[in-house]
Amino acid sequence: MGENADLDTARFVRRVALKVKPDQIQELISTVRSDVIPRTLKSQGVRRIYLLRSVKSPNEFVVLSFWDSKEVADAYQNSPTYSQNLGTFEKYLQAEADLTEYDIAAHEVNAENLPPPESAKKKLEQELKVTKGSKVSRRSVPRKSTPKKKRRKSRRT
Repeated sequence: MGENADLDTARFVRRVALKVKPDQIQELISTVRSDVIPRTLKSQGVRRIYLLRSVKSPNEFVVLSFWDSKEVADAYQNSPTYSQNLGTFEKYLQAEADLTEYDIAAHEVNAENLPPPESAKKKLEQELKVTKGSKVSRRSVPRKSTPKKKRRKSRRT
């Protein structure tokens, strides 16, 4: 679970159900990616945010946000950031957003046995193409310096 350490400490989840105007779907997705998520991730105690889209009803979405505790999620709800996010959503919605709160009772991530998502592979391949040929790669890790072995002078007797 090392890759998902942020979920190891997240103990509270907020689920916000959204019903979006059909002609505003792409605009909502774009705005959530470019504005809402980056703005919310600056809030203290937030770990992850997902925007999920219904397969059966393409104008229905769920925003899941993972928090350290209910207290920090409540602090966010009383913040100017939350008010700004609500204002952002209003113009896209057909109906009022529906908030449900959850404590995380259990979770597990099967990251060790799964290959990385195809999108992650493509991103890594692109990064490698960009950095290929340069002396320093963004992905390079500083090497630990190893002490040089002292050469023994041979004694000839």
